Amino acid sequence: IAEKSQAKETAFEQDITYETSVGKIFTDRLKISPQGIEWKESTWTLDTITRIRWGGVRRSVNGIPTGTTYSVYFGSETNFTGINLSKSQYNKFVDCLWKAVGVNILTNTLKGLQSGKQYVFGTTEINDEGIVLEKYNFFSANEKRYFRWSELVLWNDPGCFCIGPKDKKFRASFSYLDHDNIHIL
Repeated sequence: IAEKSQAKETAFEQDITYETSVGKIFTDRLKISPQGIEWKESTWTLDTITRIRWGGVRRSVNGIPTGTTYSVYFGSETNFTGINLSKSQYNKFVDCLWKAVGVNILTNTLKGLQSGKQYVFGTTEINDEGIVLEKYNFFSANEKRYFRWSELVLWNDPGCFCIGPKDKKFRASFSYLDHDNIHIL
């Protein structure tokens, strides 16, 4: 049993370890490992990282595609940073980040919800039973209403995760790049 546990731990360490140089002329080292994330002479231990986000944005000039910018953001309650990566660096780093930090944030969020805690994503409050959604009105005050999870559907718009009832009059839209932990939600 001890050998299996050690083998599992070694495999996990290998799964979350990645190092690369970021930049074309002036490079900075990006490293993720069981010891934490190292970037631009700063180090975050994995247990202090409470916020993550990532995504890609396609760019174009006059309708002509000019490429995609791949960004990853992570941080603690008090410190936050972002990195632009190439596609291959982005794919590998996000995979390691999810395994090293994302699963723990997800697990802690689920435990918190189960124990009655409420969370705020953007300006939207959620709990284990449901979510408060807003209906945006043009000439009058916006309306807020509580919905149970069973009443809702989920969908994606470009760069956004969305939640609302089937008629979509009330809804919440969360940017994967602008809101923390949307991948967790």
